Amino acid sequence: MDTGGEVALAGPVSGSMRMVEPKDLRDLGPALYDRAHRQSPGAVGRTAAYSVIETDTWMSKNDGKGTGVLAAVHHDDGGTPRGYVTYTFTGWDQKVPTVKVGVLVASTAASYRAIWDYLIHLDLIRKVEWGFASDDRLLENLLVDPRRVKTTGHADQLWLRILDVPACLTGRPYHRDGELVLEVTDPLGYAAGIWRLTVEGGTAGVVRVGDAKTELETVTADLSLDIAELSSVYLGGVSAEMLRQAGRITELRRGAAAELTALLAQDRPVFCMTGF
Repeated sequence: MDTGGEVALAGPVSGSMRMVEPKDLRDLGPALYDRAHRQSPGAVGRTAAYSVIETDTWMSKNDGKGTGVLAAVHHDDGGTPRGYVTYTFTGWDQKVPTVKVGVLVASTAASYRAIWDYLIHLDLIRKVEWGFASDDRLLENLLVDPRRVKTTGHADQLWLRILDVPACLTGRPYHRDGELVLEVTDPLGYAAGIWRLTVEGGTAGVVRVGDAKTELETVTADLSLDIAELSSVYLGGVSAEMLRQAGRITELRRGAAAELTALLAQDRPVFCMTGF
């Protein structure tokens, strides 16, 4: 992100940012991460090793004396911690004074905005790099001038392969009701079958249909897709309609792919916040 000159956020900024010692995140960091990851579709829990990273207490680096990590915590207007960021300054030998974000955790949208307002207004800094941003254009839309954000690469962070269709489809929330019959192929056989997905009151029910020969002749699926495609759309971050247009999902009833997209849609961006 180019932070030179006048940079402004499009939305309001509230609360306060306070610099802290990285070691101060030892207790605060895990609690805030847990709160944020439970609100983020696609996020997973993380190992204790991440506490070593964000508190800058690597014994294998610089004899455990720290590597120059800086940290700041966002508090809301009531003084409650809502997020934090760690970052490093890359040095004055760089042509453009730059900081690199290490860990950024925000449990509220207001906290996310406040943390970025803090980063883009760091004294003498003209560039902020982050190698772990979500691919949802949220960062661009924070700014009055979204062109200040430049994406230099993409990487996968979460790999998902459904083995148990009923367990997975009934184990996630839904924000609208509907019913679809899915014909799923699976080269390994675990998820293969014709499945009726029914969502009522935000709760899903999944039953296998078409097991008997007579029933197979009467049950008509709405969509035909491989387990790879069902796994891709499961979290709601990939559109079933887009995969239909790409030829990866076969629509047996017109409009069914768009219905599946709407059924699986999340109310917030899908983002895996951590590595494995």
